[in-house]
Amino acid sequence: MTFEKDIKKLPDAKSCWGMANEEQLVLSSHHSALSTLGSALTEIRDELDEHRECLNESSNEISSIYEYVRQIEAKLDKLAAKLNSTTQNSSTWPLAPLSQKEKEVFFVLYSMTESQPFATYAQLARRLCMSAQLVAQYITVIIEKGIPVLKKYDGGCVYLRLDDMFRAAQAKDNIVGVNTLLTYWA
Repeated sequence: MTFEKDIKKLPDAKSCWGMANEEQLVLSSHHSALSTLGSALTEIRDELDEHRECLNESSNEISSIYEYVRQIEAKLDKLAAKLNSTTQNSSTWPLAPLSQKEKEVFFVLYSMTESQPFATYAQLARRLCMSAQLVAQYITVIIEKGIPVLKKYDGGCVYLRLDDMFRAAQAKDNIVGVNTLLTYWA
């Protein structure tokens, strides 16, 4: 009899079937929610991967542009150095053309100040066979035409010399256009 009582306690087949259907519906709804959540997470992962790839591409592009800009800067630095060395001589000193006599006075001043630091109007006048006042006028005109002649006053005497950078540029490129075979020296 205990067996019969135990069997009576068991639910009947209809109620078991109903419970199974309910569990299956719950499981089905959970499965569908998990599937939807999984799809959403997959979409988010795909978007993040796409964003990461775009960032990597942008980083590579920025890096290559940076290298290109550095190369251009290096080339510009070299070009600026070349321009400085070539333009220093003529464009630093915009000169008006000198007459033949002005070139002679310039050449005598140039050559005299090679062996001594300064020259006076009197020394230039003796060498050029002209008066000191005329030499002073020529020196003034030469200065007005852009040649950097430096003057030093000491004890009522004027001492003259050429700017060192101009002297170097003249020696290298003959900015003034002095012909060493001047008629004065021939």
